[in-house]
Amino acid sequence: MFGQTCGLIITLTLIVVVFNFHGSTNKVVLLYGRLVIAIAIQDAVFCTYEIGVQHILCFSGNKMFVNAYGWEQFAPEWILPPAFFFHIFFICNTFTFLPAIYSYRYEYLKKLSWMSLFARLGISMTCSAIGSFAAALAARKSLIRGKEYYLKLLPKAWFDDHGQSVFIYAVDLDDNEAVFWVFSTIVVSFSSISTTVYYAIKSANVVRENIHEESPSSNSVQKQFNRGLMAQTIAIGFMSNVPALVLFSCIALGFDGTYLGTQFMFSMSYVSATGSCMTIYFMRGYRRWLGKKLFGLKDRYDDNTSKGTSVKITTTQNN
Repeated sequence: MFGQTCGLIITLTLIVVVFNFHGSTNKVVLLYGRLVIAIAIQDAVFCTYEIGVQHILCFSGNKMFVNAYGWEQFAPEWILPPAFFFHIFFICNTFTFLPAIYSYRYEYLKKLSWMSLFARLGISMTCSAIGSFAAALAARKSLIRGKEYYLKLLPKAWFDDHGQSVFIYAVDLDDNEAVFWVFSTIVVSFSSISTTVYYAIKSANVVRENIHEESPSSNSVQKQFNRGLMAQTIAIGFMSNVPALVLFSCIALGFDGTYLGTQFMFSMSYVSATGSCMTIYFMRGYRRWLGKKLFGLKDRYDDNTSKGTSVKITTTQNN
């Protein structure tokens, strides 16, 4: 919960910085601001939701036991499957957004449009929703079997000294819905990594071959942009995408891990805070604006990004 609370605070701070930073006359800064906002809004919603549910996962006997320390303990059973849908949906969005962001970065060279970004994010959320819907159906089936059935299978480590637990429902790989959820998550995770790498390489080649800087300051803006985007990728990829791929691969192969889910959720809880911190650090304009507002710091150097330095980029249409 601490990591998600920090993530929510830092992410909201980042959103305020992006909306108030006066560097939008620069095309690269404008583009990067849109990418940051897209990820930051998702992170803020994700952190808010996770603070409310506080899930801890346990894997044993080809089953995932969902233990909740939040409001779900007091919710009626009918609301638990939809609640689990959104839990999985927001987690999946953290890595399905990556290919959308990188493909938009590549395509912006041809057409800078909000609708193009919205379309890509819509596809990403649709992919997230497919697996999440299967997860909700699997949770519903476990509730039909009854909580007592799974309490008998829950490892003793998840009971307190009085024999009580915070277990609420399970995802059972004996059910087709659960198998489809695990399979779809592995496919989506792997596809997200592959597509992200593909567009990252394509974008790097286009920029390297076709960019013409008018001044050294233009090159500085481009470097900040690349470093900031790479920071988001590292945070999301290594703290969300890769752990999810490993986690669900272990489930699919039948490995038992009483505390495997705990390690996964610990990593996930800090992904938003880490990504936002790295973004503020690498984008000099954001960092200076925040330092000025919080601590009254004055720039020792001219902030080139706020002067509207332009970056000329020409592209060639590949057939």
